[in-house]
Amino acid sequence: MHEVMLVEKFIESAEEEAKRAGLRKIKNIKVKVGSMNAVSIDQFKHLFDGCKRSSSLEEARLEVETVPVQLECGACNHTFIDSRFDDLSFAHLVSHFPSEYAPPPCPECGATGAKVVSGDEFKLVGMEGE
Repeated sequence: MHEVMLVEKFIESAEEEAKRAGLRKIKNIKVKVGSMNAVSIDQFKHLFDGCKRSSSLEEARLEVETVPVQLECGACNHTFIDSRFDDLSFAHLVSHFPSEYAPPPCPECGATGAKVVSGDEFKLVGMEGE
């Protein structure tokens, strides 16, 4: 259950960012979570609601944008989605054994070895407060 650790780190980072921005109370907060991170969004939101108490995020509404794993073919530059990450079990397997991840062949030209363009991020992308 790595979501607990992610939520704790996320709250810590968000509070630091709020402090830098001069915000005492956060009303809305937005995060982008790549599918490659194998995060259960429902669990993340639930844990966030429990952990945000007694912090500057106590009243914050969390918005999570899930980013699919997008790949780019090195042979033809075609970009495509690795939809296998829609299955959280697959994503968990890759997160535990990243060196074993083999991107699928390019659906355009059939070449192998595509590189990850997005879907591995976990970042705070915005907050509103006072």
